[in-house]
Amino acid sequence: MKILFCGLGSIGSRHIKNLSLVLNERAIEYSIDALRSSNKSLSPEVASLLRKSYSSFEELPSDYDVAFITNPTSLHEATITALADKTRDMF
Repeated sequence: MKILFCGLGSIGSRHIKNLSLVLNERAIEYSIDALRSSNKSLSPEVASLLRKSYSSFEELPSDYDVAFITNPTSLHEATITALADKTRDMF
């Protein structure tokens, strides 16, 4: 399963940790990428769960199974529009 997180603040980081736990418990193979607008350092725990980080929509591959929109609410609509052709599902 190929997963994208857009935004890695406290909510995004918490979702990555929880999702990783569930997927590991169920023995589901996965990789997690992140789209970040900040260079703020991540906790080592969260950083270790990421395969790759991107800084723009244009850099993203177009084959994600699911994208989690965890950036600020005011950016959700633009993010959803930009990801429409890059993922099968969004949360």
